[in-house]
Amino acid sequence: VSMVDRFWQATGDASMVAEFWDMCKKATEYTFNMRPEYGLSQIVAMPSGDTETEFFEVPDPGWKGYATHAGGLRMAQAKLMCRMAEKMNDTQYMEKCEAWLKAGKEALEKYLWADKYYLNFHKPETGEKSETLFAFQFDGHWNALSHGVSGVFPKQHVDSNLDIIADINCRLSKSGAVNYAN
Repeated sequence: VSMVDRFWQATGDASMVAEFWDMCKKATEYTFNMRPEYGLSQIVAMPSGDTETEFFEVPDPGWKGYATHAGGLRMAQAKLMCRMAEKMNDTQYMEKCEAWLKAGKEALEKYLWADKYYLNFHKPETGEKSETLFAFQFDGHWNALSHGVSGVFPKQHVDSNLDIIADINCRLSKSGAVNYAN
């Protein structure tokens, strides 16, 4: 989805969107429906069964339940899909993406926002949480912005969280931020 959108934005050639629209929808449907027990908010959750890893190195015993990093990336994808749906005049799919985004934002605030920073993950049905600060948790926010759509996290939360990452994660290294810090 990201590559199709990047090509479209770089060239202005919407024929790429038309050619790959069905594939983008199938990829999105698959990715956004891996934890059905969470309903629409599963857009910001790890797959059912809480796999041992995510696509990034995980120090905890696997990310579980709702996860800030994976959720942000999927919300960025939903924003790109909204833009493509508008171009394809697919209002039904645009509304679907908007519903995922709304549910995802609500879950981020309810389950993952910890007053000044985002939790790494939170599985509400068991109470398991990871308060480990993940320096790269805003990859999805950056991805959305780099594609020319609005970010996926509230600005005031990004600012607060980045201040804490700068203080905690960056203080542990002389050459940048360490991935995870307590």
